[in-house]
Amino acid sequence: MVGDPAQKRGPNPPNPHAQPQDQTGGHSQFSRHETLAHGHGHSIGRNENTPGEDEKDQRPHSAREKEKVKEKEPEPEKAKESDREKEPKEVAKVEPRRPKRGVAKAKEPDKTVTLARQLGLNVKRIVIDPGHGGKDPGSYIEGQIVEKDIALALAQIVEKKVEEKFDIDVILTRDRDVFVPLEKRTAFANINKADLFISLHINAHKQPDVHGFETYFLNMATDERAVLVAARENATSEKSISDLQSILNDLMLNTKISESSKLAHEVQRGVLGQVKKKYEDVRDLGVKQAPFYVLIGAEMPAILVETGFMTNPVERKRLQNQKYLETLADGIVAGVERYMKSLAKSTRG
Repeated sequence: MVGDPAQKRGPNPPNPHAQPQDQTGGHSQFSRHETLAHGHGHSIGRNENTPGEDEKDQRPHSAREKEKVKEKEPEPEKAKESDREKEPKEVAKVEPRRPKRGVAKAKEPDKTVTLARQLGLNVKRIVIDPGHGGKDPGSYIEGQIVEKDIALALAQIVEKKVEEKFDIDVILTRDRDVFVPLEKRTAFANINKADLFISLHINAHKQPDVHGFETYFLNMATDERAVLVAARENATSEKSISDLQSILNDLMLNTKISESSKLAHEVQRGVLGQVKKKYEDVRDLGVKQAPFYVLIGAEMPAILVETGFMTNPVERKRLQNQKYLETLADGIVAGVERYMKSLAKSTRG
């Protein structure tokens, strides 16, 4: 504890004309100029060797040093404020969006803005894929109806309507009754730099009362019937079980799943909306997901549309009617139009 300076002085005051020395006998170590607060915010230079300064304070060097430290120490509250100012401002942390893994049930499309929408991409070319063909008839009822024929007829109607309504190129994976391997269909779309891929099929079921529309996008199946539909549509694939691991890797790395889901929902709504205007007993089987080989490897949003059940007497009769196919095509076009509008809307912000 530092005492009263008056008690620290020696018996004789120092000569004011003598050169002051420090406690070790050398010159005072306070020989530099210090800037001190003085008056109303002004500062002055002061030489510590000034005569008279040591007259006022003959305390030991250590005591004077402590006093100097005290003078330089800010008040506790001000020190805290100064520390707070120096501390980096806290910035809200944004966790990077991680790709979703596993299987999600296809209820509603993901609301997040995908890369396609961020980049303002639009639709300039669509590849329509009439399912099956040639040696692969698809589902059929002997002497009545064959899936490959209905799928081709519907694809040609969709092609015509899209070209009439939009300034869009439409290419078919087949325009006649020929066999095209499943793996080559999406490869064809990739080579032609398509913006959308739509594969058209006719459904079948062992129970004749089952009917309705459903639209699929690529992902792991979430229900037993979706597995059966995928198994039937995948039957002519050249891939084997040994390819399963690489197929699953391609599937989970597919960045188009979200956009494909959006397209599937719009097309499903479009088809239902058009058919319900003219026909009764129309059933919505919803949007589903399944591992269809024909969709694997697509570099664009890709969907598979099951446009009805040929095993259901009512829908079988309708599918053989040109006006009904026109209505189905109108619904598909309406869904594509809504999807394109959603892209344009997100681009405008």
